[in-house]
Amino acid sequence: PTVASYVASSTPTYVVIAFYEYGGILDESNAIYVEVPVEWFNIERSNWFDDNGLLLGSQLIASTNINAYAAGYTTPGVEIMASAILDFEGIESLPDYYDFSAVCIYDGRFPYDDSLYIGVYDQYSNCDGQGSMITVLAAEPNDQSYAIIVLVQAVTTADIDAQSHVWNTFKVVGALPGQ
Repeated sequence: PTVASYVASSTPTYVVIAFYEYGGILDESNAIYVEVPVEWFNIERSNWFDDNGLLLGSQLIASTNINAYAAGYTTPGVEIMASAILDFEGIESLPDYYDFSAVCIYDGRFPYDDSLYIGVYDQYSNCDGQGSMITVLAAEPNDQSYAIIVLVQAVTTADIDAQSHVWNTFKVVGALPGQ
């Protein structure tokens, strides 16, 4: 069919473009599960410690290059941290610990609610003038038995699609370290 035939049609036609192929990954303790683009093959699975060495929970990072992801704003990736012992003053305060407003435009804080988690997320854009986007999601299940933080850095439109896929698939599936 030609473009003209689509325009002439009275029924809208939608084309779905899949940017990435996804694969499921788990953290070191098999507590956190998420699906990420297979191109984000550089994966770090570890326990999550605070600055004093106290075990907080579990951490999972995936990117095309973890070192470049950690060092700047031109490499896509995701970092997920989950804790059953994290001491905080409500889920709404957790994104404050990951403030990118010094290098990004702060777009605002927004409510988050899906069938498993409720919380908030902060969105940042044009990070370091590179055009990238960062979202910091802090959420908890209805029973408030743990907190989960999902930080996604998106560089391209495909990465924004990946961010949506990450948000649709992340979950705690096992006991968290320190629980």
